[in-house]
Amino acid sequence: MLAGAGAAGNAWELGLIAGLSDAGVDLTEADLVVGTSAGSTVAAQITGSTRPTELYAAILAEVPPPPSRGGGAHRRGGSNVSGSNYLEWSDTIIATSENAYDMRRRMGAAALEREAANPSDPTRWRSIVASRLPHHDWPRQRILIAAVDADTGEPVVFDRDSGVDLVDAVAASTSAMTPYRIGEHHYLNGGYRRSENADLAAGYGRVLVLSPFSGRTRMPLEWGMDLASQVAELRAGGSRVETVFPDDRAGDVFGANALDPSAGRARGLRPGPRPRGAARRALGLTGLPPGPRENVRCSLSDRGGAVRCQSRAVHTHPLWRGTTTMSDVVAIMSMSLDGFVAGPDDDVMQVFDWYFASGDVEFTTGGSDPMTFRVSEPSARYLRELTPQLGAVLTGRRTFEVAQGWGGNHAWGPAFVVTHDVPDGWPRPGSTVHFVTDGIERAVRQAKDAAGERSVGVHGADTIQRLLNAGLVDYLQIDLAAVLLGSGVRLFDHIATTPAVLGDPTVIAGVGVTHLRYPVRPAHSS
Repeated sequence: MLAGAGAAGNAWELGLIAGLSDAGVDLTEADLVVGTSAGSTVAAQITGSTRPTELYAAILAEVPPPPSRGGGAHRRGGSNVSGSNYLEWSDTIIATSENAYDMRRRMGAAALEREAANPSDPTRWRSIVASRLPHHDWPRQRILIAAVDADTGEPVVFDRDSGVDLVDAVAASTSAMTPYRIGEHHYLNGGYRRSENADLAAGYGRVLVLSPFSGRTRMPLEWGMDLASQVAELRAGGSRVETVFPDDRAGDVFGANALDPSAGRARGLRPGPRPRGAARRALGLTGLPPGPRENVRCSLSDRGGAVRCQSRAVHTHPLWRGTTTMSDVVAIMSMSLDGFVAGPDDDVMQVFDWYFASGDVEFTTGGSDPMTFRVSEPSARYLRELTPQLGAVLTGRRTFEVAQGWGGNHAWGPAFVVTHDVPDGWPRPGSTVHFVTDGIERAVRQAKDAAGERSVGVHGADTIQRLLNAGLVDYLQIDLAAVLLGSGVRLFDHIATTPAVLGDPTVIAGVGVTHLRYPVRPAHSS
């Protein structure tokens, strides 16, 4: 997670990443890189072919321009956006807003009004952003770049499947008082979605957050925009989270002057000494990256700003032992004891009741529209292990419509909807929902490509039946609710080849639900 803090934050993050890379810890190989504001520039920079040490050396070699009288100025097509002006402008809007959505809406309206009064040249800002990036194409590695739709106030997340160029995505996320236009939409700084946008890593087992502003926020804490709230959500979902902040030597560089491109150089923001001894072993500097059962934890010491690291074992949940999640297709559904996934009127609450009333352990999902479940401890452990294994979701048009498109971003990652035609108003900018109109096999291939080494989770009775008939399901994961519905939508109504003999299940007993995972044997297996 790469948070923003102007040019100074860019320099600090690159310096830290370069120092770790030089010591043998390559953060550029992370499964997911999330960039916010200036952090989006770093995300795009480190996922190319240029090594972090070269990127950081280029920053140190730059000749800083003479500062303006008003402090570090960041010029956008004739409009002066200095750190002090920006803070005064945005602080006023924050102070008069009722909540985060109201703040984003007001921020967008004020920026659009300012732009109308003093139009800027968007091509100039695009060329500046492009000059900072060593490559202009989205990498194969998964990158998410946060922004805010200035026209609606809605949060936006760009990725390689959004139909938006990488340069434009970074330009949008780094726009301050001046909205950046892409097509018919205008966008503002991604830091107004959430300060670090760490919630976008929901479901990942290990999360590292680089926060140049040390987790501070100018928003009211009850809005939940602060880093502490995001970290609490991730940990409640089973993620192990570490945050890294600048030490005292950075001084006041991460303040109103952070926009000044010379700020990082003026303070000599250089990576600290290489970790040695036990810290080097904990960081995995002996040649191989940490394995799936090793957890590397690194945090700043309270004294002296030193980095302390230790390695701890990660225990794999019994449900996943002995199985592989690489490129697997896993059908996941809650089902009644008599085989129904919904009642006669598509009512699913009775089979989903265990999510909300089976215990007092909270589990918060990710995505654009996060939900908090209250489940028993066995079910909570089950969900904590399940979610990190999933990298994409595959479903049908009916499930998509019932879920109202998951707010544009499903908690499990990119969503692929099998449909005959793309619904009106979709695809949407910043959404990770994709529509596949040329067959379910094509949808599986796209979902697997997006999931990488993680599994593809499948929702929806009809979609699961079609995949079973096509021999494309690797595992059936059934959350068997303790209820008899009598009638409704059956999960296994139209199976072409029966009897279909499944492998031996793994079983986790929750409260009001039993979690079952069956390997699906190929049709020719005995």
